[in-house]
Amino acid sequence: MNSKTVNTIRDFLLVCGAASFFVGCIASTHRGPNTLAPKQTSLGASYLKAKNLEESDSEPVQLVALDARIGLEKGVDAGIAHTWDISKNNENAFATVWGDIKFQVSNKENKSGRPIFSFAIQKGYIYDEEIDTHITSIPLMLGFPVNENVTPFLLYKHELFSEGFIPEILEGPRRTFALGVEMNLRKPESGKWTPKMGICLGRFNALEGGDDYQICCTVAPRCRAEIERWNREHPDCRLTPIGEITDKGYSLRDGDHLVDLAQRHGYRHFD
Repeated sequence: MNSKTVNTIRDFLLVCGAASFFVGCIASTHRGPNTLAPKQTSLGASYLKAKNLEESDSEPVQLVALDARIGLEKGVDAGIAHTWDISKNNENAFATVWGDIKFQVSNKENKSGRPIFSFAIQKGYIYDEEIDTHITSIPLMLGFPVNENVTPFLLYKHELFSEGFIPEILEGPRRTFALGVEMNLRKPESGKWTPKMGICLGRFNALEGGDDYQICCTVAPRCRAEIERWNREHPDCRLTPIGEITDKGYSLRDGDHLVDLAQRHGYRHFD
């Protein structure tokens, strides 16, 4: 076994070891603000775990992704990706194909101590039949290279969900603020693969606040098509069936179990 093979195996084990450390954290590997050099290519795998921090017992959304990128010219690169939904009981509902192009506006030489500003235009498509939703995303990134191996960065992402490829409504975006860092796992060398690791911590809809209420309502069965259209256009505010009214009254279903409502009482304001 020659030294090149040994180094390749070592790098692979190093990447796997670093990745396994972050699995289970509320984090995701993420591309930093700098773009690839012309004709330079990259391959990546990532993991995302998103959890409702206001409901500690809620199941998190978990996604895994594979992506590939190529440098088009100095300061411009493009990429494609596919994410798989591995969340419990989601049945791969949020599996998505992605494409994007990124522009690096400043510090295209990636010199240490100088800020890097970049932005991207990203399109995604959730192809599940019940969701069938397009995503238009504009990430803005500001990075500060500490040295040639470490680049911390700030991320703001503005996302719109729509039924068609081009969003018709610009209201109600999902906003993300995040803080991340991208690290080379060994010193970059010309003509050789450089393994990298990234981590990014953030929050969706960070500009919004107030109390979170869940409203129950009744809808006639004939309105099923309107409900499905609403869920496609508003994936962050989906209407979820929880039961049905029958001749015997009403019942509440929790998964495969019926809840005995006679033993449940709502909040009593004046007790």
